[in-house]
Amino acid sequence: MGSFRPRSEHNCTLAKPTKNEGRGAYVANFPCLANHLDRPPRWRWGFPQGHKAGGKWTRVCLLRILDESLQKYGSLIPIHADDVVEKLQDIFNDNFSQPHRKAVVQHLIQSYQRSSGTAMVRGFRVNYKRHVLTMDDLSTLYGQNWLNDQVMNMYGDLVMDSVPEKVHFFNSFFYDKLRTKGYDGVKRWTKNVDIFQKDLLLIPIHLEVHWSLVSVDIPRRAITYFDSQRTLNRRCPKHIAKYLQAEAVKKDQRDFLTGWKGYFKMNVGRQNNDSDCGAFVLQYCKTLALGQPFSFGQQDMPKLRRLMYKELCHCKLSL
Repeated sequence: MGSFRPRSEHNCTLAKPTKNEGRGAYVANFPCLANHLDRPPRWRWGFPQGHKAGGKWTRVCLLRILDESLQKYGSLIPIHADDVVEKLQDIFNDNFSQPHRKAVVQHLIQSYQRSSGTAMVRGFRVNYKRHVLTMDDLSTLYGQNWLNDQVMNMYGDLVMDSVPEKVHFFNSFFYDKLRTKGYDGVKRWTKNVDIFQKDLLLIPIHLEVHWSLVSVDIPRRAITYFDSQRTLNRRCPKHIAKYLQAEAVKKDQRDFLTGWKGYFKMNVGRQNNDSDCGAFVLQYCKTLALGQPFSFGQQDMPKLRRLMYKELCHCKLSL
């Protein structure tokens, strides 16, 4: 687990390269930006008013779009060609979605990436509350990488903070501590919160190399297990039920000692690889917290990974 530094409750900052790195860090990594970074703000999109889309101006504007994306996100991981096409259409008020024009945009993006090496900004990080995400953490959202605890926990906090009165998200290390140490190992984890005043508890489960989720609907006394591989792990809900009973005794909430029922949610999106379980779990969390339908599947994961990357950098969910 990475080092945490204390932050004010909703403070979110994007840390750019240090003073010693400064502009040189961008230019060293991306020499193609050198001339454009010196331009004044009024040059923002690089062409006089009234000019139409053309080879030169398209390249200039695309370069500026990618430059701004690098500074905002630290890499081009969350940027898709469709995003660039949409921005170019807004700039030129012209249609860039035609196949031949979209192919040109994709070619220019690939050329930019080749000239920019790994296309990542040194020193970029996201700070939110006690969380610090580096490029190593954010890069786990690329392709079919496995999501790490830092990403899982910060995103879970974003979910919780979007509906703070209703939802409590447990740290990804909670269940392992409960499983190995029992209630005594986690009894202080909720010293500042009464979970029985919430509507929904979200508990990520990490066993071996697989992520799953347990949700607890407090009003309905329902413990539901979500697994994108649709395995039936009966131990997890039982562990959570025992935890809830022990917590009810400690918090003198005896109405919650009985009546708990376990469920397995099967009619949700299913992964067809070995790497997207963490992404599915975070989407389960967001969907449950916001009361949205489970309308996503494996085919949506590339787009959802890019969206989660942006949400982490913005320190806010896209509702």
